[in-house]
Amino acid sequence: MQCPVCGKEMKTGASTFMGSTGLTPMACVFTDSEVKQKGFFRHNVVSKVLLQGDDIETYFCESCQLLLPLIR
Repeated sequence: MQCPVCGKEMKTGASTFMGSTGLTPMACVFTDSEVKQKGFFRHNVVSKVLLQGDDIETYFCESCQLLLPLIR
């Protein structure tokens, strides 16, 4: 995968999600930029729950230090 910032090739790997307070699930919420501008009354577009210890496919750019987890 090409880095969206610098255009260099990214390394493929995995990120492990670990909570700091035990086995608490973590929520990842995506809000579209246009919806986010609506402020307080915005609606969440997509949300995913990650469990502690989940391995997520990830791309990493050594040049930019950009980490892109692919959460499905």
